[in-house]
Amino acid sequence: MKYQPPGTDILLTAAAFDIKRQNSLSPDPVPGRQTFSVQTGEVSVQGVEFEARANITENLTVIGGFSLIDAVNSAGTSKTLNETTGQNVELLGLRPIQVPDTTVSLFGNYQVRTGLFAGLGFGGGFRYLGGSQGDAANSIKVPANLVVDAVASYDFSYLSPNLKGVQLQVNAQNLLDETYVQSCAFQAWCWYGAPRTVLATLRYRW
Repeated sequence: MKYQPPGTDILLTAAAFDIKRQNSLSPDPVPGRQTFSVQTGEVSVQGVEFEARANITENLTVIGGFSLIDAVNSAGTSKTLNETTGQNVELLGLRPIQVPDTTVSLFGNYQVRTGLFAGLGFGGGFRYLGGSQGDAANSIKVPANLVVDAVASYDFSYLSPNLKGVQLQVNAQNLLDETYVQSCAFQAWCWYGAPRTVLATLRYRW
């Protein structure tokens, strides 16, 4: 569902979903074989997503998003290994791995259109990734994390009409260089999130 309030430059979007995926994969419950996968039945995913885009002024644009996800193993008789207790447990009713329960993002961008710094743009925001299960037995939890991003750009058409379409942009992800675990498959197999990453792009559009 989309809605644009009359007389505004705001676009609101909402979505709700109920998805069932059969023959889902999970780490093999046999000790020493967790790097292999086995089919574990059906996974049900229900959730909602919201997004808002607004041109607050001619210069300032803000984009925000939010999602809430409830995922659960909803059918099947498969089992998995609980590495903490050493026991095999039923997967039915447990949450699948690597599915965050919540995501939130907010980003703003300001474009200078007049004066000495016309053509310069800059912005920033954050991305929040909620907690997720770190193993199929739900015995460990990957904590939530939050990272900050930033961007700066320059539109060369403000320098000369002959340079219309030329833009330089620098993006910085994880600006504060936070160290965090992004997801896990089981206790001995986890992934760090990307460190501070800076990417410069020079492009021409016609």
